Amino acid sequence: MSTTDSTPEQAEYRSSQIPRFCLLLHENEPLRPSGTAPLIKSCLPDTLSFIWQRKEIDSEFLRLLDDPQYQPYLIFPADRPGTQHRTVNKLISSDRRPLFIIPDGTWKEVRKIVRKSPYLDQLPMLSLTPDSSTEYRLRRNPDRDHLCTSEIAELLLKPFQPKLSFALQQALQQFQLDYYQTQD
Repeated sequence: MSTTDSTPEQAEYRSSQIPRFCLLLHENEPLRPSGTAPLIKSCLPDTLSFIWQRKEIDSEFLRLLDDPQYQPYLIFPADRPGTQHRTVNKLISSDRRPLFIIPDGTWKEVRKIVRKSPYLDQLPMLSLTPDSSTEYRLRRNPDRDHLCTSEIAELLLKPFQPKLSFALQQALQQFQLDYYQTQD
């Protein structure tokens, strides 16, 4: 994801409020062997995932968005037209647990998810600023400063749980090595 604003490191938060992750997967994404969502779920077992379908909105997902224990954030680049007004550059001060909703798919699919899902319009959009370019090489990326799904989760997790963030980074490196070895 292109990332142009602050990271959660610059936000004020209560250390007891470890974020929860929610992956909103394009329906084609679980079929792709290059997808990184399973890495997130292996490092963070309480990660939720929902299959996005344009015409059939998952009622469990909608209930999650309205759950008073969570403060949901849509994780998406702020460099896209029409998104700047929704962008926040720090977490909202709240007693609610952060819920990071990460759309997952190809960049074309992710933009479609955000564009065609009016129920996401109400959510504050958190855009990240990575320190470096993506290390993910299994798919073409339209922009070097756009990250893959597991890199996004890693960056979001870092200020809350640095050891888990590092474990996720290591898992991605190993995943790519294993993937390339199976392609030989």
